[in-house]
Amino acid sequence: MAERVRDIKFAHFRGLPDYSCELKGKSLVVLSGNGKGKSCIVDGLEFLFSGRIGRFHGEGTGAIDPAEAIQHVLKKGEATVQLGFTPTNDKIRRALTSTALELPARPTIAAYVANHPPVESFILRRAQILSFISDQDANRYKKFIQLLGLTNVDTTQRAFVEASQQASAQWLSSRQTLNNELGIFTKPGRTATSLDFVYTLCSAAVGELGLSLDSWDEMDLVVSTLESRRLPELKAEIDALNRAVLSFERQMPSGIAELATNIGNIQHTLTALKATSEEAAASGVIREGISFFHEHQEATACPLCEKALDEGHAEVMERLIKRDHALIQLRESEQRLSTQLDQLLTKALQAADRVSSDLENRGVLNSEEVKLLEDASASFLAYVELLKEVRRNSTIIEIQIPRVMETVIEVRARLAIDLAAKRRSLIPTDGLQLENTIALLKSAQIALPRIRAAEIAVQKAEQMNVAATGAREAFSIAREKAIQRVFDSIADKVLQYYKKLHDAEGGSETSECTALSMTATPRAAAGGLRLAIAFLGSVASSDARAFLSEGHLDSLGLCIYLATVQMFNPPGTLLVLDDILTSIDSDHRQRFAELLFEEFSLYQIVLTTHDEYWFEILQAMATARGEQNRWVFKRISRWTLDMGPETATFENTWAYLDTNLNEDAYRELGGPLRLVFEDFLKRVAAKIGLRVRYNFDGRYTAGDFGVAGIQNQIREMLIAKSPTEEASIKQDIARVFGTGDLINFLSHDNPKRLEVTLGQTADFISALKSLTKRCQENQLIRRVVE
Repeated sequence: MAERVRDIKFAHFRGLPDYSCELKGKSLVVLSGNGKGKSCIVDGLEFLFSGRIGRFHGEGTGAIDPAEAIQHVLKKGEATVQLGFTPTNDKIRRALTSTALELPARPTIAAYVANHPPVESFILRRAQILSFISDQDANRYKKFIQLLGLTNVDTTQRAFVEASQQASAQWLSSRQTLNNELGIFTKPGRTATSLDFVYTLCSAAVGELGLSLDSWDEMDLVVSTLESRRLPELKAEIDALNRAVLSFERQMPSGIAELATNIGNIQHTLTALKATSEEAAASGVIREGISFFHEHQEATACPLCEKALDEGHAEVMERLIKRDHALIQLRESEQRLSTQLDQLLTKALQAADRVSSDLENRGVLNSEEVKLLEDASASFLAYVELLKEVRRNSTIIEIQIPRVMETVIEVRARLAIDLAAKRRSLIPTDGLQLENTIALLKSAQIALPRIRAAEIAVQKAEQMNVAATGAREAFSIAREKAIQRVFDSIADKVLQYYKKLHDAEGGSETSECTALSMTATPRAAAGGLRLAIAFLGSVASSDARAFLSEGHLDSLGLCIYLATVQMFNPPGTLLVLDDILTSIDSDHRQRFAELLFEEFSLYQIVLTTHDEYWFEILQAMATARGEQNRWVFKRISRWTLDMGPETATFENTWAYLDTNLNEDAYRELGGPLRLVFEDFLKRVAAKIGLRVRYNFDGRYTAGDFGVAGIQNQIREMLIAKSPTEEASIKQDIARVFGTGDLINFLSHDNPKRLEVTLGQTADFISALKSLTKRCQENQLIRRVVE
C-alpha cells in the first residue's frame, strides 16, 4: 500500500485521555508494565477499524456496557481514535457516537481502508493464540474462515444448503399433499399411489357392471349410464351421504404440531441472539440500506439522515455489507423462521379449507356436530390471521396448535365411519355394488383436478430437489477442494515458521513437530478443521496437545496466525501483536524476532510487551541489521488518571534519564541505563584499545568489559592525567562500577528492583555523567562522529 500510518491519536478513550503514538510510517514497539495503557492502544485500533471492542461483547459480557467501557472514566469529552497517514497527511477517525468511520475524499486512503483486513485478521492478543490449537474443530474452522476473509464463501455454502433443505422440505410436503388426496381411495388391503391407480380402480369397478371406461374423458357418460339404473327415491339422500363421507375421509394436514414446536425453538434462539447483539435492532435497516444503495448507485446522501456520503458509494456499500455479514447467524435463524412459518401457514389454510368443506354437508349432521365444526373453522381462521401477523411484522409470539385440532381430527374420523354406515343401511343389497361404483366414480371426478395438480407439484418439487442437491454437492466439493488447498498451503508455511523457531544450528534443538496437517471436514452448512502433527517422526497425525508443552503450543498457535497473515494480508497493512510471548522462553524469542524481521518487513507492525529483555532484543536486532530507521521504540514509564500514559521515544539520551529520574519512574530505567552505560564502555574501549575477549555473536555487555579490567584502566589513566582529583575520580569509579547488579536489578521485572533506591540510581547516573565528561576532557572516549 502507498499509505503508511504516521500516528495514532486518542482522545478520552479508555485509559488514554489525550495520547499520541508517533510511527512516522515505521513499525512500533511499546514497552510498559501492566496497567499503563499499552493494551488500550490495541483496543483503539480495534475500535477504529470495527466500531467495537470484541471482548466487551458476546457470551459472559452481559454486565458490561460497551459504550461505558470505551469512554475515559472522567468523561470530559467524546471518545475518539484517529489514524494519520503519510505521505498524504490525511486521516481517518472514529468517534464513539458516530455510526461510521470518517474518511477523507482521497482515493489512496479509501483504498487503504477498503483493502485492509478485518481486525480478527491483523490483531493478535495473547488470549487468542491457544484458541487455534485447543478449540473444537467446528469453532476452529469458523475462526479460520473469518481470519482468511472467506466468510462470503461460507455464506454462499450455507445458502446452497438452505436452498437444498427447502427444496427437500417442499418435495416432502408435496408428497404428503398427494398422499392426502389419494387417501380417500386407500382401503384395507389396497394403497392408492397415483392417479393411474385410481383410474385402474374405477375402470375395474365399471367393468364388473358390464360397462367399459377407456379414458377419463368417458367418465361423465359412464356415470350418467349408471345413474339411470338407480332407485330414484333414495338417490338424493345417498348422494348427500356420499359427499359427506368423501369430505370427512380427506385427511387433515399433518405436521402442524412439529412445525409449531420448531418455530418456538427458533424464536427462543432469535430472542437470545437479539439480546446479545447491538446490531440486531438495525438488521432490517442495514438490509434495506444495501438494497437502496444497490438500486441507487448515483446516490450522494443517506436517505435517512440526509447527510452527504463523503466516503462514496462503494465504501458505504462495503461497510453495510460488512455489518450485514456480522448478522449472519441472526439472519439464518430469521430465514429458518420464515420458512417454517410459510409451511405452517400453508397447512393452517389447508385445515381451514377442510373444515369449511365439511360444513357444506351440514344437512347430514346434528346441531352439536355443526357447532363443533363452526367453532373449529373460526379457530383455524383466527390461527391463520395470527400466523400472517407474525409473518408480516416478525412478531415474537408463542405459536401453539389450535386447541380444537385433536378434537376435530377425532370427530371427522368418527363421522366418516358413521355416515358411511348410514349410507350402507339405506342401500338394498342388490344395489350396493352399483351405488359403491357410482360413489367411487364421483369421488374420482371431484379428486381428479386436485390429484393432477398434486402430482405435477410433486414432479416439479422432485426436479427442484434434485437440482438443488446437485448444486449443493457441486459447490460443496469445489469449496472443500479450494479451502483444502488453502489449508495445505498454510500448513506448509506454519511448519516452516515452527521449524524456524525450534530448529537450532548445530543440532542443539530439533523441532519435535516433523509434519503438520490442516484438514477441512465437511459438515453441511458449517465446516470443521482438524489440526494434527507428526511427533518426532514416530507418531503420525495426532492432536498437538497430546505431545507439545504449553510454550510450544503457544509458538505453534503463533505460527498459524502469522502464516495466514503472510499469505493473505496485503503488504503495507497493520500487524498488531499484543503482549503475545508470555510463555515463550528467551532463546525462542530471539528466533521469533528474526522471523518478524525476515518475513514481515513489508507490514507495519505494532507490538506491545511488558518484557524489557524482549524489547531490548528487538531494538538490538534492528540496529544490528541496519534497520533501526524502520522501527520506533517507545517506553511507557507511568500512567496517571488525568494524563494517561507518559511516554517518550526510547533513545539513548541523558535527557530521557533526567526526565524519568523520579520516584514514580526510576525503576523503569534499567533498559536505558544499560544502553547508555554499554555505549560509554564501548566508546572508551575503542579509544584506549582495550583487549576484550572475543564473542562469536559480536554482542558485548558491561560484564565483558569489566572482566577485561576497563574500570582499572579508566581509573589509572584519569588519575595519571589529573592527580589532584584522585579522590573524586575514585568516587565516580566506585559509584559506576561498584554498584553490583543495579542495572540488572532495574531490568527484566527483577524482584530485587524494589531494593534499588532512587538515591542509588541518582548516584549512578551522576557518576556516569562525571566519568563521561572526564573521559571526553582527557580524550579517553571515542567521539560518535569519528
